Amino acid sequence: MSEGGGRGSGHSSSSHGGDSDVNRRAALFVAIIASAIILVILGVQVLRANPLLLAVFLIIGAGLLMLAPQRVEIRQYERGVRFRLGKLYSLMEPGWHIVFPTFEKIERVDMRTQTLDIPPQSVISRDNVKLTIDAICFIRVTDPKKAIIEIKDYKKAIEGFLIAELRNVSSKMEMEGIIEKADDLNTLLHQRLLEISDKWGVTATRVEIEHITLPPELVEAMTKRQAAQEAKKRMQIEYEARAIAIEAINAAASKVSDTTMTYLYLETLKSMGHGKSTKFILPMELSSLASLLASKIGGKGN
Repeated sequence: MSEGGGRGSGHSSSSHGGDSDVNRRAALFVAIIASAIILVILGVQVLRANPLLLAVFLIIGAGLLMLAPQRVEIRQYERGVRFRLGKLYSLMEPGWHIVFPTFEKIERVDMRTQTLDIPPQSVISRDNVKLTIDAICFIRVTDPKKAIIEIKDYKKAIEGFLIAELRNVSSKMEMEGIIEKADDLNTLLHQRLLEISDKWGVTATRVEIEHITLPPELVEAMTKRQAAQEAKKRMQIEYEARAIAIEAINAAASKVSDTTMTYLYLETLKSMGHGKSTKFILPMELSSLASLLASKIGGKGN
């Protein structure tokens, strides 16, 4: 009985201890709230009694708000260029950064590969042919500081530079050279862009000539010329085939005797006689063939 009573008394004391701890926390919370309310009331009373102190308090509060820091997030594909009091201060890597907007400014730079679609440009080749060239350029920022400080708008600058170089290079090439060597033109334009990449902090990964448009009358003339070349090539092939056939016939005829040739000739004339034509033109060689045949037959009769 004594043991049971001890356990029950212990449990009762533990419960009372927990309740007292909760009561202490609640009392502390109420005391803090009450103290804050009292301080606010006293502060209001003091500020009403002394307007100058109120003005000082407002100025200090405004100053704290102006100097309050701000969290800035730089994404993985970005870089931030930080300016403090108008001067270049640092390069911000991806992540969270604390800045003071009052005297710090941030310029974001996209580090991904970007596409510049160059509008169709009218150029004149060295042989005075007007062409329209459509190009595309792929660029990527390599130095964020230079891309912000050295050039105001690197996209427009590269587009203008590429247009000027496209017209300059095309004016030194023949029309057929521009069409047939478009890859060489791409390489040349790419090399020209690489010359300014270190200065502006932007590099060109690739330049592609997408389309070259010729004047309609020139397209028609080129189509006719191509058709004429194809016809000439076809006639040449036919001529070569006939020449081979004639050579084969001559080679075969050289192995045939005169009597056989005369017989074949007469058979050909016989087949012509069965035709519908009533008028024949016999070659001069027929008399010599006839005399040759007669001599052969006469020789056999003897």
